Amino acid sequence: MMTEDDIDDVLVSAEIKAEKQVNEIMRKIMMPQVERAGVMLWAQLPDDARQAIRTNRPDLAKYYDDKLKGR
Repeated sequence: MMTEDDIDDVLVSAEIKAEKQVNEIMRKIMMPQVERAGVMLWAQLPDDARQAIRTNRPDLAKYYDDKLKGR
């Protein structure tokens, strides 16, 4: 026989699963806007700031350079 605790556990588990699914959907919906904002920010950074990022995070700099060039 199921107890009230068992039912509560099932409910909490379902709520967590639903929240994860909603968060993933929202991430996919918002991703293009976030990416566009990142490219705009990269384009507006002063050259010395971009150079510092290229030195410390070359992978990130390459990603945004490629996005800025339209690749």
